[in-house]
Amino acid sequence: MNVLSDFIGRVKAQFPDSVENEELNALLLTINNQALEIKKLQADLKTVIDRNVEKLVESSKEELPKAESPKKRKGKK
Repeated sequence: MNVLSDFIGRVKAQFPDSVENEELNALLLTINNQALEIKKLQADLKTVIDRNVEKLVESSKEELPKAESPKKRKGKK
């Protein structure tokens, strides 16, 4: 057996060419459930943000540093 065919045999042993239908269906179901959960959470987040947008704007204004005039340093020349 040459090196290439040995390598191909090892790869196929680790990663089969086909996936069983039951396994594939379970994965698809998981993906669909996660997509639905993400959409639900995005809608919930939008609702919360819409309800609290005024509070968020006010708190962000308070967190901004107040602009102060720069003080000149007296240094030695």
